Formats: sequence, structure tokens, C-alpha cells
Amino acid sequence: FFFFFSSSSSFSPPPPCFLLPPSSFFCCCCCGRQVMQAREQQEGQESLAAVSAVYNLARTLVKMPEAAKQEEAELLLREALRGFHAAHGEQHESTLHCIGMLAGVLETRGEANEALALRRRAHRGWLAINGPSDKRTLAALSYLAAALQQIDKPSEAEPLLRELLAGDEQASGPDSPAALNSAYNLAMNLLAQDEAEHYREMDALLRRVAASKQPELVAPAAESLALSLKRRGRGEEALPLLQDAVRAYERCAGPDSLDTLICVHHLAVVEHDLSRFPDARAHYERALAGFAHQLGDAHERTHRCQHDLQLCIETERSLKHHRAYDRPWRLDNMTPSLNIPRKKK
Repeated sequence: FFFFFSSSSSFSPPPPCFLLPPSSFFCCCCCGRQVMQAREQQEGQESLAAVSAVYNLARTLVKMPEAAKQEEAELLLREALRGFHAAHGEQHESTLHCIGMLAGVLETRGEANEALALRRRAHRGWLAINGPSDKRTLAALSYLAAALQQIDKPSEAEPLLRELLAGDEQASGPDSPAALNSAYNLAMNLLAQDEAEHYREMDALLRRVAASKQPELVAPAAESLALSLKRRGRGEEALPLLQDAVRAYERCAGPDSLDTLICVHHLAVVEHDLSRFPDARAHYERALAGFAHQLGDAHERTHRCQHDLQLCIETERSLKHHRAYDRPWRLDNMTPSLNIPRKKK
């Protein structure tokens, strides 16, 4: 809840809640409003202490999912940003933290273009203050790349992700969680562009992540690589990767999680495509039961899985009677959302 200035700042106010009696601590939001009102009355609305109180209240509201709270947080952050900018200028930690938080609120509210402009401002500011290798500069770069991908500009995000990967490898080492996360995000960017010239590099990045010890990345990396190989007609290579991905999802998320079930469905499709009908049928049935239980019978995933299971049964029967068979529906547009953004530290 508190906003702490860095040691380099010339002004370090005490945490705002310390100004209130203990009886007011029952609600952070209420406390924040009282602090803001008290500071405005004592020192004037444009004072730095009042601006900090506005910012602290906005930080509390940002954590609340209600649309009205997000709207109020946006207004307060805009007010705080004007105050911090007037007091400190653009290249100051308080200003840049506020810019980043406002960008996050705007992204949540669907204002992607304005959020992108703020992400650019934040990255320029951190770069000017701390240089290209600082963790906060790299984090701002990661958010900027994610904002570009969010508005379907993967080619513009690609050089930023390459810079981020190089920075994380230099700062933390090639096997660090930050570097592996950046390697995965770059691979997913190349996968989104789907250009043959990127396949070799993308495969190498995904294999690197899938072989790592990062449990939250191993399964999605193996699954993404397998689906890419399948689309390129390399189902035999995709099969063991999907088997590994299912086991990894089961360990990390549980056997009945939606991510696990989606991966089981993908495994069934590849097995079906390779004419391994008994295994495909068993995995279709497992995925179908899970989708029906978690998503309901009317959900698109449930319908697709039901269709694929029926097609698998008919295909196997057709082969026994020496008739031509169809292939299962491609799941290119049904893959799970696997990009893992860098968490703000």
C-alpha cells in the first residue's frame, strides 16, 4: 500500500497511514481517502505530500477488479502524474512508477494506444536514469514489448524482445528465470509471425526452455513447440513433446486443470493424425469429460472435442472397411494463451 521513495530522492515522507490513529487502519481504501483529505487540507492540493496520498489511494483502487474502481484509479493516477511531473520532472522514479501504473490501468480498460505511449515514456525514462542493464529498465522494456504484441505488432516487438533477452542473459545469466522467460516470450513472438525463416531459431528457443527447470515454462514451451511442429507436418516429433507437456502440466497445475485438459486434447489430435486410434480415443474422452464438467456442454471447446472424438471413431471404423478417412479438426485457433508476462518486482 505504501509508496516509498528511493534513497536517491531528496524527499522521503513517512508512510501516510502513520499520520492516522490505529482505529483508522480497518480499511486501506478508507485510510487512503482520509490521508488524502488530511494532506490536502494541511498542505494544499498541489503539495508533494498530497500528491503522494493521491497516488497511494490509486494503488489501493488498482487492486480492486470493479470497473468503477478502475475508473477512479485512472483519474487519481492522472492527477498524481501531473503532481509528480510538476515536482520532479519526467526522469524521476516517482513519475515513472506512476506512468507505469497508469499504463497498466489503461490496458485493463482497453485503452491500448494510450497505454502504449505511456509504456514508451516509462522505458525512455528508466533508460535515461539507470541505463540499459538495470532491472527496472528491462522490466519497462518487457512491458513495452507486451503492449506492442497486444495490438498485433509482433514485428515491432521482436527487436525489443531480443534486446530484453540479451540484457537478462548479461544481468542474470542464460539459465536464470528472467532469461528463460525472455527466451520463451521471444519464441512466442516468432511463432506469432509464423515465418519459415524463424523456425530454426524458434525451435531452439523453445527446446531450451522446455529442457529448463522452470516448472511454469516447461509445459507451455513443450506444447507450443509440438503444435508448431504438427502444423509443419512433423507429427512424429510433436508426439513425445506433447506427452512430456501433459505430464508437466499435471505436476504443475494438476490433472484436472484446464491447461492440462487442453494439452490432452492436443495430444489426442496428434495421435489421431498418426492413426494411433486407441490412445487418441482415450485422450479425447478424458478431455471431453473435463471440458463438459468445467466449461459446460455448450462451450466451443466441448463441442470441438466431441466432434473430434466422433470423427476418430468413424475414421477407425472406415479404415477397417478400407474407406478413405478425414482428419480431425485443426486446433490452430484453439491453443491456450501461453505468453507469460514478466511480473513487476
